[in-house]
Amino acid sequence: AKGQDDPLVIEIGEHDKLGDILQRLENRDWQFAYAPDHLLLKPVQTGRIQSNSVEELFIQLFGDELEIHRINGHQILLRGHNQPDQEVVSWTIIKGQVICDGIGPVEDILIYDDRNRNETISKSDGSFELRVDPETQFVYFQGLGYKMQAVSISALTTNKTVVLQANPFDIAPVIVISKLPALTMQDLSYKINQDHLHIGGQALSISGNDVVRSFQLLPGVQAHDDLDASIKIRGSENASTLMLLDGIPIYKADHFYGIFSSINGDYIKEANLYKNALPVEYGGKTGGLLEMRSPFEIPAEPEGAFEINRLSSALMIHWPISRNSSILLAGRSSYLKKNQLGVFDYLENMVENYAEELSNLTRKEIFSSQPNFNYADFNGKLLLKPSEKTALDLNFYLSRDRFENGYNINYRSRNILLESTNNELFNRHESWDNLEASLNIDHKLGSNWVLKGNTYFTVHENSGGVESALDRRLGNQVLSASFTNVQENMVEDIGAHMSLNYTVKDAEVKIGSSVKYQKTLFKLTEDENDLVRRNQNAIEYSLFGSYQYQFEKLRFSIGARSNYFTSTEDVYLDPQINLLFQYSNAWRWKASFSLMHQYVREISYENRLGQTTDYFIIADGQYPVSTSHNLMIGWNYQQSAWTFDVEFYHRKIDGVLEFARPQLGFLGSIGPPRDRQYQIFSGEGRVNGVDILLQYDHRNYLGWIGARTGCIQ
Repeated sequence: AKGQDDPLVIEIGEHDKLGDILQRLENRDWQFAYAPDHLLLKPVQTGRIQSNSVEELFIQLFGDELEIHRINGHQILLRGHNQPDQEVVSWTIIKGQVICDGIGPVEDILIYDDRNRNETISKSDGSFELRVDPETQFVYFQGLGYKMQAVSISALTTNKTVVLQANPFDIAPVIVISKLPALTMQDLSYKINQDHLHIGGQALSISGNDVVRSFQLLPGVQAHDDLDASIKIRGSENASTLMLLDGIPIYKADHFYGIFSSINGDYIKEANLYKNALPVEYGGKTGGLLEMRSPFEIPAEPEGAFEINRLSSALMIHWPISRNSSILLAGRSSYLKKNQLGVFDYLENMVENYAEELSNLTRKEIFSSQPNFNYADFNGKLLLKPSEKTALDLNFYLSRDRFENGYNINYRSRNILLESTNNELFNRHESWDNLEASLNIDHKLGSNWVLKGNTYFTVHENSGGVESALDRRLGNQVLSASFTNVQENMVEDIGAHMSLNYTVKDAEVKIGSSVKYQKTLFKLTEDENDLVRRNQNAIEYSLFGSYQYQFEKLRFSIGARSNYFTSTEDVYLDPQINLLFQYSNAWRWKASFSLMHQYVREISYENRLGQTTDYFIIADGQYPVSTSHNLMIGWNYQQSAWTFDVEFYHRKIDGVLEFARPQLGFLGSIGPPRDRQYQIFSGEGRVNGVDILLQYDHRNYLGWIGARTGCIQ
């Protein structure tokens, strides 16, 4: 494709000089370095000049007056050829190589003679050629970071290898006149830089720095429940938001039943939240995207962080292995074995008094609920940069949560006539785990082409149950009630995608493909009877592409994904259009439309005690593919330390699901209900609203206020 570029065509006027020509070429995304006295050079040709390369163009225009040296891509170094003061009868060509001990060949070393100051520059392999006259005695070698060296002509004739000595130099202290903001509004997303965010720590979570809780402060993100560390965007469910950590999809990212997330804030470098159209390379969700990245630069020296709080301890280490590689490790673990806060006493009592007939029993003197809860998470990353063009990173993520609560008590109770003896047994247990890994590659094919690839593996498992039994003896009569609820859920996701990006000054093109293999296991059991048992798998094949062009004030982008889903054997198209109009330096108008489909669904199961749990399933003939139409119109104002952002949105969601019994409870009897019929409720949803964000960021003061209002149907 690069070989098919159009020829370089330029119009040269009679009064044009080098400075005029450079200005036109720089508008075409070229960058030049030159001495100011060369700007007045006049070209030897005028009119319409056509060349196959910039080097050929300068040879046509200036002949031997300029030496062209391409540094990389569109960066060009221009040097003038000094003409000798006197006519030289014969010239001598000196060839050689410049090296440095411990480094090897050295490029971009200035080489010149002491008589006519003819100049040249060493090439990438350190080789050079210099023309000198018979009167020349010394040749000088000069480069930034090396000691200047004068070598005699006789020495160069004998030994053609010039060895330079490294000369490290100190850089003056850098004075920071502005800081990177913690929260920035990009084109159609919010970006949080964790290095500069201190508001999202203890004020938001008793666990410390929590990146997910930080995003819950933004408008459009539902955060009305302190026991929910998920990202629910504009009325959608948690599973409708794609949560990525270094390219790994995370299906459940909470600890301690949602009091805080399982994402270690010290491990995250930056994160982006998309509430409108997703980047075209991502799909399969109808809500939005939270993209989190760990550090992607190799540190000059080891870095680390250590934190202790009331619930857990955390450690993070980033260690450079070499100049081109580093390893990043982070982990957290709780040490809370018994709950001493009394929180779960209240939560459990809400569901343990399951029979109205037993509500007169008093257990305050004997009843105690002290659950065991522990969790841990671990992150690892190996970062490799074998060359300036290639970067690879291998990532690993593991999290686990365990919860157990139970009791076995005996007590007496009395009604108006009789005294009863009671034995009550209760046990509740639940566990959920994440095991994930990914490999990412970023390779520059040229000055304008970038190849990006990602492959990942993720599995989430959730299992738990409730067992309860009550024996009540009234004289010679024994009344018994018991029930069990057991559930299992597993989702496995293996995928890969690759994209090719082409970028020039005003345009960007992205094309690529992806494939996903997804598997789910969903099982519900009541009193040893299976209500639901489903084992599903499907493959999603996708092609995607986008085109973006920057006009003078308008940025326009259009893209689409074409998805073939094997479970339904249908093709789904996800188009999107984004507009950004820069009205002035402070004002920007924006608009977005997208159509998105979701194939791995989440349904809510509500048992007879009123407890609700979410489970993952794969869409098929019984569970429909979810569809979301998203429209947004808004504007943004940024001036000095103030930022004001407003977005009006409309969202239409098809295929909303819930799995529940029409009637809950024990239906007026002490025994379990006879009716165990569960139904799948499916419908449509409408969400209309406005998101408002006001931010102030100046010197040591940072804060923002988010507000949202809307209507959900």
